[in-house]
Amino acid sequence: MRKIIITLALGSVISCSGGGWSSAQKDYYVDICSSGGYVSEAYCKCTLKKIISAGYTPEDNIPSSAIERYAQQCAYLL
Repeated sequence: MRKIIITLALGSVISCSGGGWSSAQKDYYVDICSSGGYVSEAYCKCTLKKIISAGYTPEDNIPSSAIERYAQQCAYLL
């Protein structure tokens, strides 16, 4: 379920900025990620931090293996 939430949140973040994450995109990701009440806002912020630290931009198609890894690394915040 966590992987699905992260994937949906990432799919919802679309940018024309040419890379990088604006504050609005970060806020939107966290809002979408935590909106269903299945995961905490802290969990969503953790996954976003890992996504950004790995160098992914809003335009990237992040591999599911990476999403699973970030979900596991942040699971303590659920």
